[in-house]
Amino acid sequence: MIPLAAFAETTRLGALGGDAAATVAHLASHQTSFRFAVAAFSAIVALDVIVAGALADVLTPAHPQLARLSAYARLAYAAMLGAALPTPLTAVDVARTDRTDVAALASDALAAFARTWSLALGLFGVHLALVGAAILHASYVPRWLGWLVIVAGVGYAADSVTTTLGHPTQLVTFAFIGEVILMVWLLAKGRAAVP
Repeated sequence: MIPLAAFAETTRLGALGGDAAATVAHLASHQTSFRFAVAAFSAIVALDVIVAGALADVLTPAHPQLARLSAYARLAYAAMLGAALPTPLTAVDVARTDRTDVAALASDALAAFARTWSLALGLFGVHLALVGAAILHASYVPRWLGWLVIVAGVGYAADSVTTTLGHPTQLVTFAFIGEVILMVWLLAKGRAAVP
């Protein structure tokens, strides 16, 4: 998921020019890569559904309620991201037209996606915080890992709130470390550790 997200986000951000006209020009000349970025986001949505269930299975022995709530939060995040995916495609489609308001429409579509995704990442933060809380109840997962995942969740949620309020913080740049360490632990020891 990390390579997909890196590709999708790099491509999306690359489309955002200094002004609306530059954004439209970039979209018009990079339609294929932008559509692949949307496809990568679509794959992320599908993988998030799978991961939600897998994490719930791992955490249910420790705390069934928190495991279920964390899965619901991740599914809600995936649903919001999935619902937002048509908007960047609209931007690409609009960029190919001869409309006089093409720059404004394409920029508005990309901004709508960014706002929705930011809100969705807040739900992802809630998911991580709930996963971290469940880990604190799990005798088979190191407690320090639970705290790192909680910090990651707070980082995502705080970024979502501050971005929505117009003052983005980018705490996730550092907080996501807990998420990555959890992934490595799950791949290395997860299956053997779960009772």
